[in-house]
Amino acid sequence: QATTEEDGSQQGSLMEAAAKVYHNLVASSADNRLSLSKDFKVLTRLIEMGAKRAPGSTSAVGAVFEMCKETGECRQELLMQQELIGALVSAAKLGSERQKELACGALAVLGHKDEFGASPPDSDLVNLNISAQDGAFEALALLVLEGSPQQATPATSILGNLVMSSGAFVKNSLAETKGFLSKVFRQIRGAAPLHRGLSLRLLYHLVKGDSYLVGMVVKEPGMVKVLSEMLEGGTNTQRRYACLCIRQMMMFDKRMVAQVGDFNQGRIFKSTLLLFDEHDSSLALAAVLMLASLASSPLNRERFVKVERLVLGVCEMITRREAPHHLLAGRVLSLLAGMEGSRAALV
Repeated sequence: QATTEEDGSQQGSLMEAAAKVYHNLVASSADNRLSLSKDFKVLTRLIEMGAKRAPGSTSAVGAVFEMCKETGECRQELLMQQELIGALVSAAKLGSERQKELACGALAVLGHKDEFGASPPDSDLVNLNISAQDGAFEALALLVLEGSPQQATPATSILGNLVMSSGAFVKNSLAETKGFLSKVFRQIRGAAPLHRGLSLRLLYHLVKGDSYLVGMVVKEPGMVKVLSEMLEGGTNTQRRYACLCIRQMMMFDKRMVAQVGDFNQGRIFKSTLLLFDEHDSSLALAAVLMLASLASSPLNRERFVKVERLVLGVCEMITRREAPHHLLAGRVLSLLAGMEGSRAALV
C-alpha cells in the first residue's frame, strides 16, 4: 500500500521508505525474493519506480537487482513482467550513477551467457529484448567508455552477452562506436581481474569469424604482447580467451602466425605448456586450437618441437581420446610430423 500511496507532499518520502524496506527484505532472504516475484502489483510498481529518478528509485532498482540474481521459479515470475527489461535499460541510460550500476548488474545476470558452462535457457530472449530497446547499445557503450569501473564492468558483460546472442548486428554497432575497441583493449591491459576477463570475452566474440574486426584489432599497439603475457599471468578464464583471441587473429591475418611465434623468441610455446599443466579441459581445448594455427608455420614447428614436454602433452591428449581435443591434437602432431626437421626431433 505504501508504494502506491497518494498522500500529497508525503508521497515521495513514503514511497522512498517503502522501497528501502522492500530492498532490505529481498536482500535478506530467498523466500522473500520468491514471494515478491509473485506479487505483480508491488513488483510492477518497483519496476516503474526504477525507470525514473523518483524518490526511492535507487532502492527499487536495488530490490529488482537482488531478485534478478535468483534462478528457477523466481526468475520465471520476474521475466513475466513485460516492462522489466525496458525499465532496467531506462535506469541504465537515465538513472543516477548508482542506479546505472545496479541496472547493468541486473541486465548482465538476466542475460548471462557462458559457452564453457550452463546458460539460462531464456538468456537469448532476454538479450534480444535488451537489443530491441531504443538507445541500449549507445548507453552501454558509453558506460564502457566513460562510466566508473562499477558501471563499466557489468556493461561490458552485457555487451558480451548481446554479441553472443545477436551476432553481426551488435558487432557492427560497436565497431562503429569511435574509440570502443581501443577502450576494450586498454581494459584488457590494465583493468581489475574481473573486468579484464569480461573484456577479453567481449573481444573474442567481436573478432570471432570477422576478418574486418580482426584487421582493426591487430592494429592496436602491443596486442600480441598483452595477450601472450596473459597466458602466463592471467586467471584460467582470461588465459582461455587470450588463446582464442590469438587463434582468431592468426586465422584471418596470416602475418600474425609469424608475429605470435616470433614474440619473445618463441616464448608462447613455453607459455602454452603451463596451460596444459592446469588440467582444465576447456583451457586445454583453447590451447590446442591455438597450437594448430601456430603449427602452420615451418619456423614455428621448429620452435614447437624444442619444447619436449609440450609435444608430450599433445601426445597425451591424443591417447585420452577426449573429443574434440584428441582430433585437434592429432592434427597438430601430423603438422609436426610432416616436416623433416621436426619429424626427426619428434622421433
